[in-house]
Amino acid sequence: VHTLIWRPLLKGTCVAVLLSTGVARAEQEVSADSTSSRSPSPLIVARTPRSATAQTVDAVRWMSKRRQFTVAGIPYGVTGLPFIFFSPNTNWNYGVRLHLADYRRRPYRYKLTLHVHRSSAGKLKNRFRLKVPRISGTGFGLRLEFIRGRNLRTRYYGLGNNSEFNRDFVNDESPDFKDANYYYYVLERNPRFLLSLLREIHGPVSMSVGFGMERIDVDQRGTEA
Repeated sequence: VHTLIWRPLLKGTCVAVLLSTGVARAEQEVSADSTSSRSPSPLIVARTPRSATAQTVDAVRWMSKRRQFTVAGIPYGVTGLPFIFFSPNTNWNYGVRLHLADYRRRPYRYKLTLHVHRSSAGKLKNRFRLKVPRISGTGFGLRLEFIRGRNLRTRYYGLGNNSEFNRDFVNDESPDFKDANYYYYVLERNPRFLLSLLREIHGPVSMSVGFGMERIDVDQRGTEA
């Protein structure tokens, strides 16, 4: 079974974020190292032993810390974090996530995000995103995304709401066994394109309207699917 689908994507969001003054005041009072004691405060914070988990968190924070540099008088900031892990479904997974921002304007003039994720079994999740909070002279911002992915374990039980899951089809000890991946299909987005316009309405209230297109390939994974 092989199915190819092109479909339009419509996006629209309106987000309002309310920040409490009490929370903001509390954040200002927190020091860079929350494990350190502060004598001027009426609350005494004692230093606690650092566990292996805390050391791991510190290492991740250090690796993902923004490194700022200047090229031709333009301030840039870059963050990046490689990753690798094992999953029983997709075997070894590895990749990297990078951010590059131009800080000539607050919060930034534009930001580029690159996310690359692969697995030894064939899983794929690559994403490139460009975000411009404000385009000069327009009052609008821009967000552009290009996504390519492959999901190896997309479930499919058949057409209609009366489809049933037959465990004998995936049980290798059953005489009705067909394939361990009988109900799994490979869903591949190749590619997915999204374009959104951003608009700040008032204060923390913003709105976005977007349009996108994606191509979807659906292939059987099990030999008897």
